[in-house]
Formats: sequence, structure tokens, C-alpha cells
Amino acid sequence: MDIVIVGDGKVGATLTEMLSGEGHSLTIIDQNPAVLKHQTERLDIIGVLGNGASYQAQQEAGVPEADLFIAATSTDEVNMVCCLLAKKLGCPNTIARIRNPEYNEQLRLMREDLGLSLVINPELSAAREIASLLSFPHADSIGSLSGGRVQIVRYTLEEKGMLTGRRLSEVSQKRGQNVVVCAVERGGEVSIPKGDFRLEAGDHIYLAGKLSNIDNFLRAYGERNYAIRNAMVIGGGKITHYLAKMLEGSATKLKILEKDPQRCRTLAEKLPHALVVEADGSDRAVLDEEGIAETDALIALTNMDEENLIISMYGILQNVPKIITKINRTGYMDIVEKIGLDSLISPKYAAADQIAQYVRALQNSEGSPVDTLYKIVGGKAEALEFTVSGEAEHLEQPLRSLPIAPDVLLAAIVRNGEFISPTGQDQIHQGDRVVVVTTKANFDDFNDIFE
Repeated sequence: MDIVIVGDGKVGATLTEMLSGEGHSLTIIDQNPAVLKHQTERLDIIGVLGNGASYQAQQEAGVPEADLFIAATSTDEVNMVCCLLAKKLGCPNTIARIRNPEYNEQLRLMREDLGLSLVINPELSAAREIASLLSFPHADSIGSLSGGRVQIVRYTLEEKGMLTGRRLSEVSQKRGQNVVVCAVERGGEVSIPKGDFRLEAGDHIYLAGKLSNIDNFLRAYGERNYAIRNAMVIGGGKITHYLAKMLEGSATKLKILEKDPQRCRTLAEKLPHALVVEADGSDRAVLDEEGIAETDALIALTNMDEENLIISMYGILQNVPKIITKINRTGYMDIVEKIGLDSLISPKYAAADQIAQYVRALQNSEGSPVDTLYKIVGGKAEALEFTVSGEAEHLEQPLRSLPIAPDVLLAAIVRNGEFISPTGQDQIHQGDRVVVVTTKANFDDFNDIFE
């Protein structure tokens, strides 16, 4: 697809790298010549120096002929103008990054008036992810496929856990939970495991299934189970605002520590169900005074990665059961995980993943067989969803007899809206939605899963 992206900040740069890696033809518009030089030399893309909201820059970038236009500058209003102009120039699909909570309440009207195909809000996406982790604290991360019918949960094995030391063939004997271990990350390496794979302490395992089944599966193996009744949030930015709104009426109570007095007053007015405290949450004495040792969850959401890491590490020392850390510089995520921080939130990646899924949906409408793509293990593996056509090979044959390629695993089958955890006796039928996990890249067809 021909895609034009305006703005090469955190979201734009992440998106450019992601979409470029999938083989799309990309053009970026930015007013910073150094940024353009860096990106065009590093990736096979075209750069246009200029204001993305100007007619001349969009013409030069080929917006009238583009399949998709994405406005990802740091200013909501500029993004709206960019998309409005792109639509007038004839681009059929436009996406705008809009972050302001006040605009969020008007998005339906704005989407129609501006002709937006999709609105991306990185902070809102991050808040949704945090809310999911609070509702299912077993997980390090949670992703959804097949319209929410299939979840992929990352879970870290503990030293004394009942899953640790078991072979997958032993684990699979407890079939009542309908869960598949579809990938394992160990020491930075990714495996698509077979039955003889032995799980070890510290492994990050990826479980595919319905969330209720995954919960039952972990309970069956005695893994830790707890509810988040109270959570302490450090930082009162946009993510905190959205998160507090989502948790209104829930059993989880929020305490928000924010050092800016004006921001505290604003939050207190808009979030009557949360406790807002004017305090520096990066101060150890403040954390002790506000009860960090008694909280069920610590969520570090300041604007500085370093502060978030230090706060989270202190949470580990205080044995806080659930710690969620916002990280912008994702290149350090593998290092951060080694110190025991597993639930890492990156707003820019949350937004980029959402756009990448939309691009996949566009391709599907134009004949691509991939319905949805969800990257796992930091992009080292992919979960792909296919709708099986009548041209697919090996239909209605037992899975155990199929020549499935190495490094490919069938994680789920959805038939008539019902989830099926695949076993050797199951078959693939025309019309099924099949979720495949693989370390291979750029699958073009469902039949690519076979040798």
C-alpha cells in the first residue's frame, strides 16, 4: 500500500519502522531535516521536508494517489487539518492522532465532519491496556484477536510455580482449560514449543485462549491469584485521566500522586471517584507515607522513564504484587525486564499496533487473506488471523496429519463464533477463523503455514 505519514515523533517513527518492515511504500512529511535524513537513510522510504498541513507538501508527497494518510504530529488540531486536506485531495483513508480528553468526547461528530477513517489516541490505548492488566493481574500483557474471542496473555513463570520444570506434553494433559502455550521467550530467544519443550523459571510464556479459560488454567497450576482493590498511580497525565474514568464504578480504588498543584486541582474536579494527592511520587518518603507497602498495584506514569523505573524498582523492594511501568524508550525493554519489571506500557507502540491492525484490515478488504496481525515477544513473533477459504489445503483432515511448517503453531480456531483450542483430532473447515503463531515473517496466504 502507498502510505503517507505526517510527523516523525515517537508514534510516527515507530509506525514508520513497523509499516516499512511489512513492505508498504512509505512517504513521511516532517519539518525537521535531520529527522528526515536519519529515517530515509535507515529505511527504504521517501522523505518530504515541509508542513504536513500545507497543500504543497501533501501534493509533493503524493497524497492524492495514496491509499492511506496518517497524521501523527504532536498537535491534535494540526492533525485534524492535515486529514481534512488529505481527504479533499482524494485520499480515501485518513487516520488522525488525537490525544486531548476533551476532544475524545466529541470524536463521533468529528470523525464524520473530518471524514476520518480512524482516530488514534496513544494515551487512551495505554489506559485500556492498564485497565485490562488490573482486571487480570496474572498477565504481563494481554492482546486480543478475532473480535475479542481469543486472547493472548503473557505470563512469567516463577521459581516455585507448578508449571516450572514441566514438559508441555504434561501440561497439555489438563485439556479442560482449553488453553494453548503458543510461544515461549527465554533469554531473548523465542521458541514455538512442541510437546517435549520443558518450561523453566523466568520463561515468558504466551497463552492463547479465552481469558476465563486462561484464568482457570493458571489456577489449576496453583499460580498466584489476587484481586486489585487499590492502586497507586504516580503522575497525573492523560493516561491517568483516562484510566480513572475507566475504573469509575469498579472495585479498584485509585490514589493519584501528582506534584503539580494546578494539575491536582483539575484532576480532583474531573475525577471525583479518585483520591488525588499533591505530592512528589518519585520521593521514597512520600511513597512510604502514602502506603506503597499496602497497595495492590503500583502504576508509574510520569513523563520520565528514569523516574518510572526507580519508582517501580522501589515497588519491587516493597513487594507490591502488581507493578506497571510506562516506558518510552522501548529499546531498553529487554534490559528492564531483567530487573523484574514485566508489565511495561508504551503508548507509542499501543498506537502503532492499532494502526498496523487497521492497515491489515484495509489489505484484507482488497484481497489480502490476513484478517488481523498482532505482534508478540517484542515483534519477534506474530499472531495472525486468517479466514479459511475453500481454496485452503488440507481441509477437514485431522491436525495431527497435516504437514505444518516448523516454527508455526495453530493457537486457536473460531467456528460459528465459538472458540476451539486445537488438538490433534480437530479439523479446519472452510469459513473457520484460525489464529496462527509463528516466528516467520510476511505470511501472504493461509497455505503458507504448510510445508
